[in-house]
Amino acid sequence: QSDILSSPVVLGALASVNGQCVLVSGADSVGNTLTGNVYMLCEDGSHEQWKEFCKPLLTPRILACACCYGGRWLIVCGGYASKSKGGSKLLEAVDVIEILDATKGEWYQLPEGCCPN
Repeated sequence: QSDILSSPVVLGALASVNGQCVLVSGADSVGNTLTGNVYMLCEDGSHEQWKEFCKPLLTPRILACACCYGGRWLIVCGGYASKSKGGSKLLEAVDVIEILDATKGEWYQLPEGCCPN
């Protein structure tokens, strides 16, 4: 199977989940399209490739923070999401923390306002 990332991803977050490098969210190489996709770097014989790790984030974002806790929980917070206003595309701060249970592949979202401003 070929590498799932056919074009560069920028402004994403990296974390280590059970020793695997995981790329969380980000945008296309010119920053136009935000993606909530989550990829894992896998060794496949003599080279490495990115493969889908889990379902996309509930809130696609750029410039987020990501970390793994206890080898099971992938925590993603902060960053900026795309918002349309008057025909213009703007970035708005994300006030939501998302937590992935890596054993189940399910995302959970903490309520808005739980992140300090």
